[in-house]
Amino acid sequence: TRRSNLRSRFEREAATMALLDHPNVIRVYDVVSDEPLPFMVMELAEGGTLIEWLNAYGGMPAGLACQVLEQVARGLGAAHAVGVVHRDVKPHNVLITLLGQCKLTDFGIARIRDSDTGEGMTRTGSTMGTIGYMAPEQRSDAKYVDQRADIYSLGALLYKLLTGGIVTDLFLVEHEPQLLADVPGPLHELILKACFHDRERRYPDTDALLQTLAELRPLLDPDPDDTPPLPIPLSERPPDPESSPFPEIQLLFGESPRALSPRPSPDRVLPYRMPAPRPAPDPAGIYPSYVDPGEAERGDLILDSLPPARREAFSPASSVSPHRTARALDPTGPGPRRRPTKTLVLAALALAAWLLFVITGASGAWSVHSAQGRALATQDHLYSLLINEQGLLSELRRLGLAPDTTHELHALYLSFEEADSEPARFRAATAYVKALRVRSDPLLLKASPGSLAKVRAQQIERVFGDAIVAQQQWFRRARSTPGRLAIGLGLAPAP
Repeated sequence: TRRSNLRSRFEREAATMALLDHPNVIRVYDVVSDEPLPFMVMELAEGGTLIEWLNAYGGMPAGLACQVLEQVARGLGAAHAVGVVHRDVKPHNVLITLLGQCKLTDFGIARIRDSDTGEGMTRTGSTMGTIGYMAPEQRSDAKYVDQRADIYSLGALLYKLLTGGIVTDLFLVEHEPQLLADVPGPLHELILKACFHDRERRYPDTDALLQTLAELRPLLDPDPDDTPPLPIPLSERPPDPESSPFPEIQLLFGESPRALSPRPSPDRVLPYRMPAPRPAPDPAGIYPSYVDPGEAERGDLILDSLPPARREAFSPASSVSPHRTARALDPTGPGPRRRPTKTLVLAALALAAWLLFVITGASGAWSVHSAQGRALATQDHLYSLLINEQGLLSELRRLGLAPDTTHELHALYLSFEEADSEPARFRAATAYVKALRVRSDPLLLKASPGSLAKVRAQQIERVFGDAIVAQQQWFRRARSTPGRLAIGLGLAPAP
């Protein structure tokens, strides 16, 4: 049925994305499939999609388009490495972060190697994908395509990025070169080879395509200084989860849109949602659900529910003395008071000292762990950014960076990339960023404010600064008294 097929596709996408962990692939944090309407908790990319950028500004300058293609190709290469063929690469399925990082998403029709045999999601002879971006073999039978179908889609994606127009049958370019009239000359070769009708003539993998891209980029003209930034901040907040913006999807899963009520007290709070504030208590006090507040104010219902002896004690008209009231509430009367013994006092002091010890250790553990998490997260962010911004050296070279200096910076980058331990990698990244700052500052001071190289260098500096601050915070918390105690007890890691 259609409902079971949709659920199967959802579970398939979740399983596929669980195989992938790459800076250019959107991350999945959680999957809930046992609800009436299953859902995934995914990484939030707030910079829009490539298709939104193209709709807003038209075709991209060649340099920016190549930067985007490089990121998408790297994410796609990570998918191919684990046997996943995406089969629907297009601008609509590339999300953008606020830092301009491109992330591939929507693996709902992806094919996992050897998983589409038998009664799979893809039937022999079926067509899956988006026509303009589909390789010829995928149009006739999507079941038996391989990674070269995605290579074709990358060529079509580059054409779309450069022209902003409708993607035509690019496998005809060999015989109709006028199809590439709006594409910069140096990139004709790449699109032609990526989009050959015969897949045996295409690039065999993303690495080969990326190598050609790296060779062609120095031949391109610099992008205009007024090129818009890649991220487009979303103008609207995410809709309230209590109201579904897609009631038709609920109907497909057999649910009435009004029948789905909010989940009470979820066991996980999503990172971008805060729990709704609890209503303030009624000034009249807290009463059982069957007590009307008006009646509670008069006190009639409350007093009528008490035993006679206690009702008399609480009655405003009662002339019973306070001593009588106390006896009514406690008929046994006060017993002899006992002074705490020395043993009890010592036990209480020991318990208080133990609690203070535990609380201090727990507080230190939480403090150190939170600082460690922040430090590692900012380091990962820095590493991802450095990997994605390898093209910055080429842009600096075009701005006049000396060849010897370029080689020096490239060697420092390779040291970062090849570091075999976390401390060594962070030291190498620090050395690379500092050298990059010293060598590039004279060139970037002369560049225009909208220069892509300047924007990318500023992003690296900002993220590097965050990583240094987070690292220092981790050290400070580890050296505090609670932090030392937690580390000594093995409750937290030392920096």
